[in-house]
Amino acid sequence: EKRPLCAGTKGGLAGRELRLPGRNQLLALHQSAGMMAGEIVVLTLNLWNMIDPIGVDRELRVDAFAKHLLEVGPHYDAVCLQEVWVAKDRERIARAGAAAGLNSSLHFSAGVTGSGLMVLSRYPIQHSFYHKYAVSGSPTRLLHMDWYAGKGIGVALLATPFGPVNLLNTHIHANYDCLDFQRRNVDGVDMRVMRDEYAGDRVLQALEIAELSNMLSRNTPTLALGDWNGQPDGLEMAVFESVSGLRDAVAAANSDDMSGQATSNMSPYNAEAACGPVRLDYVWASPHFDAIEASSSVRYYEEPATAKKIWFSDHCGVVARLAISSCASSNSCPSGSQALSPGLAMMAKEVVHETLSATSTFSDLCMAFGFFALLISLAMTVHTCCGRAGAARERELRRKNERQVSVQERSIGGNNTQLDKNSQLDKDVELSLVDPQDTHITVIHPPEVGGDVERADVRFPPAGASAGLTDAKDEAEG
Repeated sequence: EKRPLCAGTKGGLAGRELRLPGRNQLLALHQSAGMMAGEIVVLTLNLWNMIDPIGVDRELRVDAFAKHLLEVGPHYDAVCLQEVWVAKDRERIARAGAAAGLNSSLHFSAGVTGSGLMVLSRYPIQHSFYHKYAVSGSPTRLLHMDWYAGKGIGVALLATPFGPVNLLNTHIHANYDCLDFQRRNVDGVDMRVMRDEYAGDRVLQALEIAELSNMLSRNTPTLALGDWNGQPDGLEMAVFESVSGLRDAVAAANSDDMSGQATSNMSPYNAEAACGPVRLDYVWASPHFDAIEASSSVRYYEEPATAKKIWFSDHCGVVARLAISSCASSNSCPSGSQALSPGLAMMAKEVVHETLSATSTFSDLCMAFGFFALLISLAMTVHTCCGRAGAARERELRRKNERQVSVQERSIGGNNTQLDKNSQLDKDVELSLVDPQDTHITVIHPPEVGGDVERADVRFPPAGASAGLTDAKDEAEG
């Protein structure tokens, strides 16, 4: 059976057909064929690995991607994944990657929910660190989890046969309103300028990873992969490309002809299909690399028996084959970085100021409302607790008063016994005359909380006491 390396694309990597009879044969094929000196194949994919029920068909999609790694993974040298938040799925993917020869795996922990960033590599990871973005959403936006994910940049230094390579993995802040944008002319270039509430966050994050990429790529070949949540003609992408000096591998390999590229709206899981063709995922390469082939083509796994297509995500993964440039060996690669043009800098400043000011105002209002709500809640709690304590004390005192029975004998003489008419008898006090001819009355006091029943016997004179006893009974019953 023949199947292209990247299903769903024409030319490029899809043209390199492989026989895929099984995983062991694939591994043997990779080992025998070897790599051309100074070549590296990388993949980036937002796996949309969110907990149920948000991540629809999560287990089915993870299983499909694991099968994809087993079959095609031997041709990848490094894989960068985003939105891998479920721990057991990370373990499943790591096992599948290891079986395909991607023995080094790394997950970057950050924020409350974790960054969701994961790296698989054929080569040892010599060093790694995580850089958190300075600006990333707001904690008051509970339904927008970007702040809680602690978004940032995961950096891994790979020890490849042709020297160290910096691999950056990121997931820039999401855009929750893809239709809120303007077309603006910036320095003679028609540009998409987003106006949603997080546009400023994305511009600042693009600038932040651009500066880090530029710094790391001065002496070491550098690749930046991930979900940029921005389209190729967007302001944030122009800022990143200008400052970082890195190039879009897909655009470079296809001479800027994007007509054959897959877009995220092709996925049946994509809720933003109304936004039209959307390309959000990128492989950016420093001048040390020459892009040989690249395409946004890793989309689904096709079951061999049924030919059923199981889509991995609501994104399209980007795969790229790059070769080390001749300038890398002599350390003479020119820096592609340049300062922002006045028009681009002015537009970026305008977007950042406008959106972050609005976000700050909204956040301040939310925080103020939450603060006053907390004060009111505390006051009501204290009032309720104090009221309950006072009511409990009052009930306790009333019960004690009700249990006090004053039985005073005014006079006991002859055949006559009288009980004080001022005796306090209520429903909680039981006076039982055991026998009309008996010589005592049993007074039963109700028990204290957790205590025992108290009994008090009042003795009367012996024989001939029936008259007096009758008077005492009548008076007691009264």
